[in-house]
Amino acid sequence: MCRLDALMYGLEINVKTDVSAMLVNIKDDGVDIVDKNMKYRRRQSTFVSRFKDVEHNCLACVAMINGAKSHFNTFLVEDRSICKMEAEAADIAVRTWLEEFPESEENEE
Repeated sequence: MCRLDALMYGLEINVKTDVSAMLVNIKDDGVDIVDKNMKYRRRQSTFVSRFKDVEHNCLACVAMINGAKSHFNTFLVEDRSICKMEAEAADIAVRTWLEEFPESEENEE
């Protein structure tokens, strides 16, 4: 579960329609998408995902503005006590993956 408050130029935006979120698993050799379309729960202002059969290493929620994903995005890595890799390495891996996020992925929605 990932909580998100989104603002654009100081104004709140409609997270349900304007933001997409995905759950990723960060590994030493890259980032795997666990859930490409997390569900948004308006009452709790959270994105939620259910998953199984994932070789857990270090999970992160990635949120992106629809239509501008490679330019406007953020992420939150799970609690450092649960993540099985160094915090800085996990952050770098996700940032690198986001920089290379393919435009074709953006246009699928």
